[in-house]
Amino acid sequence: MNRSDALPIALRAAREVDVPVYVLMLGGVDRAIQGKRFAGSPLRNLAEIAEQTGGRSFLIDGPQAALDAAARIRDDLRHQYWLAFRPSKAPDGRFRPLTVKGDRRGAKVLTRAGYR
Repeated sequence: MNRSDALPIALRAAREVDVPVYVLMLGGVDRAIQGKRFAGSPLRNLAEIAEQTGGRSFLIDGPQAALDAAARIRDDLRHQYWLAFRPSKAPDGRFRPLTVKGDRRGAKVLTRAGYR
């Protein structure tokens, strides 16, 4: 199995547990450049899993960055809300994309990418 095969498997597994995934990636500026430049970069894949599950990814380049990331994760987990709706189609096991938008300027809504 190559890296491109591993992302869908890992993403499916993360969606199955139905929790936001937070990723702390160790590295500096050169790792950030690698993550943006190469489509198959593990950094990009990990960030994708975090985003698709409603979590976040952080590039940690020192002790202060780790403390800042921990504070952001704590704040995210303290400010969670449940939204419910009745889907128009009966469940069939397929993945359904989901978009949630807020009307507060500058606010970012973190949500999983969909549901089954």
